[in-house]
Amino acid sequence: MVLKTLGTDGITVDLFWNIDINIDKLTALVNQDLDNRVATIKEAKVLFILKYSRDLSIVKGWRLISLLLVVVKGVERAIVE
Repeated sequence: MVLKTLGTDGITVDLFWNIDINIDKLTALVNQDLDNRVATIKEAKVLFILKYSRDLSIVKGWRLISLLLVVVKGVERAIVE
């Protein structure tokens, strides 16, 4: 079983790709959120992951990862393509 850590929206990538999405409406929603002074789309969940065979007591023994919203990942992919 593969465990997946969700971003702040709680949406999995599988769910996002299996729903019918109108890209124009999604783009408008993202643009509206980015124009907002407190853009929720820019939020990320930051986790600390212990590096393999490292000491817990030193800073270099940890890796930071940022979990972005699934919508952001989808928009990034659409822009690249």
